Amino acid sequence: MEGDLVVHKILSEKHAVSIILFLYVFGPRTRTEIYNAISSSPNMPKKLELLEKYGLIKTVESEYSNKKMTSLADLGNKFAASLIELEERSGGDINEYRMAKIKAMMPEWGRIV
Repeated sequence: MEGDLVVHKILSEKHAVSIILFLYVFGPRTRTEIYNAISSSPNMPKKLELLEKYGLIKTVESEYSNKKMTSLADLGNKFAASLIELEERSGGDINEYRMAKIKAMMPEWGRIV
Protein backbone atom coordinates (compact mmCIF):
# COMPACT_ATOMS: atom_id res chain seq x y z
CA MET A 1 0.00 0.00 0.00
CA GLU A 2 1.12 3.50 -0.75
CA GLY A 3 2.51 5.32 2.26
CA ASP A 4 3.31 2.15 4.24
CA LEU A 5 6.64 1.96 5.99
CA VAL A 6 9.08 -0.52 4.42
CA VAL A 7 9.41 -2.24 7.80
CA HIS A 8 5.64 -2.77 7.82
CA LYS A 9 5.78 -4.29 4.33
CA ILE A 10 8.49 -6.70 5.45
CA LEU A 11 6.92 -7.68 8.77
CA SER A 12 3.45 -8.12 7.30
CA GLU A 13 4.74 -10.43 4.54
CA LYS A 14 3.97 -14.00 5.55
CA HIS A 15 7.16 -16.03 6.13
CA ALA A 16 9.52 -13.02 5.87
CA VAL A 17 10.53 -13.13 9.54
CA SER A 18 10.81 -16.93 9.40
CA ILE A 19 13.18 -16.71 6.44
CA ILE A 20 15.35 -14.11 8.16
CA LEU A 21 15.55 -16.05 11.41
CA PHE A 22 16.19 -19.34 9.60
CA LEU A 23 19.15 -17.85 7.74
CA TYR A 24 20.45 -16.23 10.94
CA VAL A 25 20.37 -19.50 12.84
CA PHE A 26 21.51 -21.87 10.07
CA GLY A 27 23.61 -19.64 7.81
CA PRO A 28 23.60 -19.58 4.00
CA ARG A 29 21.20 -22.07 2.41
CA THR A 30 19.95 -22.95 -1.04
CA ARG A 31 16.51 -21.74 -1.97
CA THR A 32 15.33 -25.35 -1.93
CA GLU A 33 16.50 -25.73 1.68
CA ILE A 34 14.66 -22.53 2.61
CA TYR A 35 11.47 -23.72 0.89
CA ASN A 36 11.67 -27.12 2.59
CA ALA A 37 12.21 -25.56 6.02
CA ILE A 38 9.77 -22.65 5.80
CA SER A 39 7.10 -23.20 3.14
CA SER A 40 6.59 -24.76 -0.25
CA SER A 41 4.20 -21.97 -1.25
CA PRO A 42 4.56 -20.96 -4.89
CA ASN A 43 4.96 -17.38 -3.60
CA MET A 44 8.24 -18.10 -1.81
CA PRO A 45 10.45 -16.86 -4.70
CA LYS A 46 8.61 -13.51 -4.56
CA LYS A 47 9.17 -13.31 -0.80
CA LEU A 48 12.89 -13.90 -1.27
CA GLU A 49 12.97 -11.26 -4.03
CA LEU A 50 11.27 -8.77 -1.67
CA LEU A 51 13.82 -9.43 1.09
CA GLU A 52 16.64 -9.05 -1.43
CA LYS A 53 15.13 -5.84 -2.81
CA TYR A 54 15.20 -4.30 0.68
CA GLY A 55 18.78 -5.42 1.32
CA LEU A 56 18.07 -8.05 3.96
CA ILE A 57 19.29 -11.09 2.04
CA LYS A 58 21.67 -11.69 -0.84
CA THR A 59 22.58 -14.46 -3.25
CA VAL A 60 26.15 -15.73 -3.05
CA GLU A 61 28.18 -18.51 -4.64
CA SER A 62 28.76 -21.54 -2.44
CA GLU A 63 32.31 -21.99 -1.20
CA TYR A 64 32.04 -25.76 -1.71
CA SER A 65 30.03 -26.23 -4.89
CA ASN A 66 28.64 -24.36 -7.85
CA LYS A 67 25.30 -23.85 -6.09
CA LYS A 68 23.88 -20.42 -5.43
CA MET A 69 23.22 -19.78 -1.77
CA THR A 70 20.97 -17.29 -0.05
CA SER A 71 22.42 -15.56 2.98
CA LEU A 72 21.70 -12.58 5.17
CA ALA A 73 23.15 -9.26 4.13
CA ASP A 74 24.58 -6.99 6.83
CA LEU A 75 21.21 -5.30 7.31
CA GLY A 76 19.53 -8.72 7.57
CA ASN A 77 21.97 -9.78 10.29
CA LYS A 78 21.24 -6.63 12.28
CA PHE A 79 17.50 -7.10 11.81
CA ALA A 80 17.67 -10.76 12.89
CA ALA A 81 19.81 -9.92 15.93
CA SER A 82 17.18 -7.38 16.99
CA LEU A 83 14.40 -9.93 16.54
CA ILE A 84 16.31 -12.49 18.62
CA GLU A 85 16.96 -9.93 21.35
CA LEU A 86 13.24 -9.17 21.43
CA GLU A 87 12.48 -12.90 21.53
CA GLU A 88 14.83 -13.47 24.47
CA ARG A 89 13.61 -10.41 26.39
CA SER A 90 10.07 -11.72 25.91
CA GLY A 91 11.01 -15.06 27.48
CA GLY A 92 11.54 -17.02 24.27
CA ASP A 93 14.43 -19.35 23.55
CA ILE A 94 16.12 -19.37 20.16
CA ASN A 95 17.66 -22.76 20.93
CA GLU A 96 14.17 -24.31 21.09
CA TYR A 97 13.50 -22.85 17.64
CA ARG A 98 16.81 -24.25 16.37
CA MET A 99 16.08 -27.75 17.68
CA ALA A 100 12.51 -27.72 16.34
CA LYS A 101 13.78 -26.78 12.87
CA ILE A 102 16.50 -29.43 12.97
CA LYS A 103 13.94 -32.07 13.95
CA ALA A 104 11.60 -30.94 11.18
CA MET A 105 14.41 -31.01 8.59
CA MET A 106 15.58 -34.44 9.72
CA PRO A 107 12.61 -36.78 10.28
CA GLU A 108 14.94 -39.54 11.37
CA TRP A 109 16.10 -37.30 14.26
CA GLY A 110 13.30 -38.64 16.43
CA ARG A 111 14.75 -42.15 16.18
CA ILE A 112 18.21 -40.91 17.24
CA VAL A 113 17.15 -38.91 20.32
